[in-house]
Amino acid sequence: MQDLKTRWSIPKGHIESGETPKQAALREVSEETNLKELKIHSKLDKIHFFYRMEGKLIFMTNFIYLIESTNHTESIKTEEDAPWITDVQWFEAEQAYDILEYKATKIILREAINRIKVLNNL
Repeated sequence: MQDLKTRWSIPKGHIESGETPKQAALREVSEETNLKELKIHSKLDKIHFFYRMEGKLIFMTNFIYLIESTNHTESIKTEEDAPWITDVQWFEAEQAYDILEYKATKIILREAINRIKVLNNL
């Protein structure tokens, strides 16, 4: 997904009351990409970072999962109720690695690529 500052990253968000990190990951990916048929393969890692909202510094932890879209005919698109997302696209793994903005996300993507190779017996 691409944010308002044209930075490419991965779907993320807050865990809502009563949700597990896995449930939040599936919900956030679905909300930010419009993909509905998703399957978690494994937890990859977590990322800690700070961001500023309304003048306040916020500390956030993202739990990152390797998630597969199981319906290969679903269209990926931005949702109207997510105005902070300007674009969503599929990329080849190496292209995604090159355009990601954040080092921690690149490290996790490299791990995801390795796990996908194992899943596909490559």
